[in-house]
Amino acid sequence: MNDVLRALDALPRSTRRIELRHLVNKYNTPSFTEFPRILFEFKDLEYLSISNNEITVIPPEIGQFKKLQELRMGFNEIYKLPPEIGQLTELRVLSVLHNKISELPDEICILPNLCKLDCEFNKLTSLPKNIGNLANLKELNAVANELTTLPDSICRLPECKISVYLNKIKTLPMAFKPMTNIYYGHTPYEKPMFVDTMTMTEFLSALLEVLK
Repeated sequence: MNDVLRALDALPRSTRRIELRHLVNKYNTPSFTEFPRILFEFKDLEYLSISNNEITVIPPEIGQFKKLQELRMGFNEIYKLPPEIGQLTELRVLSVLHNKISELPDEICILPNLCKLDCEFNKLTSLPKNIGNLANLKELNAVANELTTLPDSICRLPECKISVYLNKIKTLPMAFKPMTNIYYGHTPYEKPMFVDTMTMTEFLSALLEVLK
């Protein structure tokens, strides 16, 4: 892809009328350290892969790709995604595996067509609390992060295959216990303990109601 982008960048601006819909980075040398801004001149892209580079920042202009259906940015040095990612309303697949992302923007949760989210091998300490709003999500891969819990809204995704092993999840609310679509690991020891989240105040209040 790198040679292609350099060739496109060398074209006079007046001749840049190429219809480009599918762009893949097949080789990883030489690597980009910045998102290739020449791509923003091709707003009809439907598939974009910038994997296997050394990109650290995704610019907010990413939201300009209104027709983008698949975006692959794995194996980079990305530490943050811009909220404008939520403007990619046609997006079906988002892959950001093997980066340094510690938090996903809440705007991901408003992507109406998202079917697959790959965010394994990052530094995520949590998932967006409204991730359960992704009604069309069929696969969520969050393996090998730093998750200690899961948002309650995940319980609204019973048809989604969810993988969260190699994290730090020790306990989860009892509501997660019936969720057979969540894969915690290869052994019983990796499965979290399901606990009642009722506080002592709530418990005493409920007890008083029973004793009345």
